[in-house]
Amino acid sequence: MFEGGTFGLVRAWYHVGASQIVMSLWNIDDNATKDLMLEFMRHVKAGAVTEFAQREAMLATRQKYTDPVLWAVLTTRLLHAMRRDGVRRGMVTLCIGGGQGIALALEAV
Repeated sequence: MFEGGTFGLVRAWYHVGASQIVMSLWNIDDNATKDLMLEFMRHVKAGAVTEFAQREAMLATRQKYTDPVLWAVLTTRLLHAMRRDGVRRGMVTLCIGGGQGIALALEAV
């Protein structure tokens, strides 16, 4: 097993073709961020446009977790980086411990 830390994770994503990677070393609330990602995917699977799904997920998450600092940092940084760099696709991944993880892929339309 490669113990490459943050650099190893970035390298792995680039190796499989990710053109944009956003990571944060900030402490964020695992449950709040997980709920945001699950809510986002629920809307996407229902056929919502990415931007709409993101907005709805943020509104729903804010009902339970009123402070966006707990859940919004990764997603907002990704969206800003995609717009700044003119990139259509990006991904945020979270390791929530115990061998579990979740990923959010965004595509600008």
